[in-house]
Amino acid sequence: MKRSLAGAVGCIAPLLVPTAWAHHSTALVYHRDGPLIEAEGVITEVAWVNPHVRFKMRGAGADGVERVWEIESNSVSNVSRFGLTADLVAAGTRVKVAGNGGRQLDNVLWLTNMLLPNGTEILFGSAVKQRWSQQTIGTDVRSAVTADSRNLGLYRVWTNATNPTVFWGGDLPLTPGAAAARAAFDPLTQEPTANCAPNFSFVVSPRFCFLTSLR
Repeated sequence: MKRSLAGAVGCIAPLLVPTAWAHHSTALVYHRDGPLIEAEGVITEVAWVNPHVRFKMRGAGADGVERVWEIESNSVSNVSRFGLTADLVAAGTRVKVAGNGGRQLDNVLWLTNMLLPNGTEILFGSAVKQRWSQQTIGTDVRSAVTADSRNLGLYRVWTNATNPTVFWGGDLPLTPGAAAARAAFDPLTQEPTANCAPNFSFVVSPRFCFLTSLR
């Protein structure tokens, strides 16, 4: 009886889980290195959630064909670092958008720019350039690593999600052991993920943690 009940619960439980937005490599879905495309229409749905902020929009692209666009951008944590909040765009708002088009589908877009009716342009990334307006929202609000912040220690939240990548400006405060490990590393023979069986150790300084392979 217990086994039957457990089996029934196991079969029913997946049906009770709401559909979730999948996390994926954006380069597999979008032409991230290609030219930006534009579309204009009315936002019909906003999902300001992880793993990706998403919008649905009904409107036409450059070909003049109206379609329902599936639009996504970075995670909530990432866009919040650019000062963006969920109340900037609501369903029913007419917008112009630009971004990377899909590799397989013609109704998907990786969002970089969004122009609001009042002329404000939202930049969805630290390296995104303004496209239509001088009035923009989307400045990187993270502070740079300074001499003062170095004294705060290692145990904080760190990110190198900038473009171009900036992390101590290339001047990493490595211990002698970490510097030697980095100098001895050969990416051709010691690439830790080449055989999907990484073997790591951490060489730690009070201010930096350097990842190196033991192979």
